[in-house]
Amino acid sequence: MPFDQLHRQVLKEGFLEIKGRKYSMRELVPDGLHLSQPTTEYLADIMYAILNNKKIKNNGKIQLL
Repeated sequence: MPFDQLHRQVLKEGFLEIKGRKYSMRELVPDGLHLSQPTTEYLADIMYAILNNKKIKNNGKIQLL
């Protein structure tokens, strides 16, 4: 899983876009330790895409295509 790259992407841009909505780091990891529901679902979708050899990078950014 490209956790480090996703983390760096959020820190650089200030958000992660999931299904058209921009989530801040506080929304992604509300208590600083546990992932929110949208984050968990997004990571599950990323894992599924990786396991099925689907493309997940666009212009160097990780996103579901």
